[in-house]
Amino acid sequence: MGKNMKRVNAVIRFVLVALAITAIYQEMKKPREERQWHGKVVGFVPYDFRFPTITRIRERLWNPDDPRIITERAFGLGWTINFYSVGRLVRRLRGQKDSSEEIDSTDRQD
Repeated sequence: MGKNMKRVNAVIRFVLVALAITAIYQEMKKPREERQWHGKVVGFVPYDFRFPTITRIRERLWNPDDPRIITERAFGLGWTINFYSVGRLVRRLRGQKDSSEEIDSTDRQD
């Protein structure tokens, strides 16, 4: 790895740690009963430091009801991918219909 790439990686690590510390500080400033341990830091970077649940993990990684491809992480700082939406996009690009969008041709009145 080149010298410049090491510097870029170090800057990225620094920014991520600074964002995480800022998010924790943001929660610690609140009275104990108002702390939610999830939200946004610097106005747009999502964080969620609650214990991850299967439901939340599934909502973020495989959610047919959410059309977004990029969603908030189930735990931690930043974003993740809704793989169901990626699959839906790939099927559309290939010209296949999503099962939730299929229309029975006998029901159509052309």
